[in-house]
Amino acid sequence: MTSINAKEFLITTVLVSAFVGVSYGIDCYYCEPTDNGCDDPIEGNRPVINCQSITGHDNPMARVLEEERSRLNSSEYPTYQCAALKVTNKDNKNMTGMYRTCVVNITTGDQCNALKAEFKDEGYGQVESCKLCNETSCNSWTMEGFKNSSPESFTSVLLYTFLSCIFVAYVI
Repeated sequence: MTSINAKEFLITTVLVSAFVGVSYGIDCYYCEPTDNGCDDPIEGNRPVINCQSITGHDNPMARVLEEERSRLNSSEYPTYQCAALKVTNKDNKNMTGMYRTCVVNITTGDQCNALKAEFKDEGYGQVESCKLCNETSCNSWTMEGFKNSSPESFTSVLLYTFLSCIFVAYVI
């Protein structure tokens, strides 16, 4: 049996850790306007939830998620994205605001359009804006301009990758 040397172990560890964030285990903010702190989940200390653990049909976000899961082949394991929706409801002001959820990461459809249709069909309101992202806790956009208030960004991932490459090059 051959043993792995320190350089091979280090390279493997860095490469594996660089891709952990895009796995099925992404954590997203999951709330609706009536939940405390949903307008700004960072400021409101909202917890994140692992997308794999969301089940049920109690709201349009969960229904869309379950529907997309059911379309996958039995051999496919879903990967996820985080989503944030800005919704207005003229009939029920309590339903106006930010909704945060998980969606199945698919290439065959538009998740925002699926959420818009479900919200409209179920009377939850009109989806004014919808944004998707691929990092843990990245769906923290606020109502004011629907801007991203998340400390995590593509730049931080790029920096991590760059520093990892320098570290590996230095060790080798």
